[in-house]
Amino acid sequence: MAIIFDERGIPITSDNPFPVTLSGSNGEQELQGAIASIPAAGSVPVNSTYLALDEGKLYWTNGSVWAEVGAP
Repeated sequence: MAIIFDERGIPITSDNPFPVTLSGSNGEQELQGAIASIPAAGSVPVNSTYLALDEGKLYWTNGSVWAEVGAP
């Protein structure tokens, strides 16, 4: 059985659990690529973003459609 240690050298146990960092509250993703490669809006978590590198535009999904994020 392998023993895993934290950054301080203390073994990971139920009293010293492995640290976990959550980015985003619903698992949303930050994607990028060509606009032709944008995935279906329903295939990624709600609130995901897609940066269309060839357009220089940012899109956001509500889970049904992609909407362009307004520019200033």
